[in-house]
Amino acid sequence: HCHWSNNEVQQASEIQTRGCKIKLRITNKDDMNRSLVKMDAALLRIEEIDFEIPPNTQPGLFTTVEGILTRAIEGLGQEQPLRRIQAPELHEAIQKIIENLMRIRDGEQEATLVLDDITGNSFIQNLHTPHSDPNMQVLHYNRTDEQNEKLGLQPEAHAIQQPTVLLEHDAEVLQQRLANQEIIHEEIICIPNTCPSCSTPGVVKMHPIFIPHFKEIIIMAFACTKCGMKSNEVKAGGSVSETGRKHILRVETIEDLNRDVLKSETASVLVPELDLEVISGTLGGRFTTVEGLLTQVCEELENVSLYCGDSSSAEDKQKSNAFFDKFKRLVELKEPFTMILDDPMGNSYVQNIREPDPSLEVAEYERTHEQNEELGLTLINTETYTKES
Repeated sequence: HCHWSNNEVQQASEIQTRGCKIKLRITNKDDMNRSLVKMDAALLRIEEIDFEIPPNTQPGLFTTVEGILTRAIEGLGQEQPLRRIQAPELHEAIQKIIENLMRIRDGEQEATLVLDDITGNSFIQNLHTPHSDPNMQVLHYNRTDEQNEKLGLQPEAHAIQQPTVLLEHDAEVLQQRLANQEIIHEEIICIPNTCPSCSTPGVVKMHPIFIPHFKEIIIMAFACTKCGMKSNEVKAGGSVSETGRKHILRVETIEDLNRDVLKSETASVLVPELDLEVISGTLGGRFTTVEGLLTQVCEELENVSLYCGDSSSAEDKQKSNAFFDKFKRLVELKEPFTMILDDPMGNSYVQNIREPDPSLEVAEYERTHEQNEELGLTLINTETYTKES
């Protein structure tokens, strides 16, 4: 009747454990047609023209890159006739921004769009799914206490201040031993926590383990007695490795599928036969087997794939089905394949089942400056931290 439309979205999924920052390089019309989900807590920024939409100033949107630029142009232009009379200087400044946005939207100027969402639920379509996108970079990060408070979450620091470490021994004695860095290898540390699925009170069990010829790790496991939800996560112990480590495994037998794998949260997983890359921070830390890791990757991709939903075209669904069919054939070992575990922190591990092991190649390498910056290592000071700067 009046042609009014609304494409707002409300968050239905839970807040993710980590925030996400998506950086997209807009170079052509295809980039303009990418699907985009911007939650209300997300910040959107176009770096070249210093244009920013702060969080919580707009409702969540499901649109395209072109659509969100058009919406920004229309929003800025609504009060321009009034500004021309009341504030000419402001009118000229905003008009320049509008013109720049129009040039980007019309393909006359390349630009970098950054979508930073502390809830981790915003999304920009990957045109090369399930492969990596050369024009897009996705970074997952841990939220600060201030960001957690904005989302109504309990800051981690508050939880640490409370006496939450429990064992059959006295809790105060245990806390003192932990404060003195007396790691207890024979005992399991139990920390009260709530189930992320049903919020039933439960216990996270932590146990330090030393892997021969590797390093110490800490395994954390949770099992809900009510809904049955289970989770496990691995954290690396000890100092930061001086080099990164890359494991290249040729999977040809059942024994290869059953190898133990420690994947840290900083490691990426690559399968060249599928042209698949799972970037660091996507799955968190895991202690499993080769088969278990790949099965989890496949399940995660099926759950988040945009090409399996109602908005996907028949061609997209066909490509997606072909990819997952091949993925499952590899996991069932109907054809050999290569798995690469690349960890710039050197905290990941693949079991060596024979000596020498012709199927497994381990290579250490120097981290690049960009990797050190992304991991926060350039800010670490281990020599003059006791002195005032």
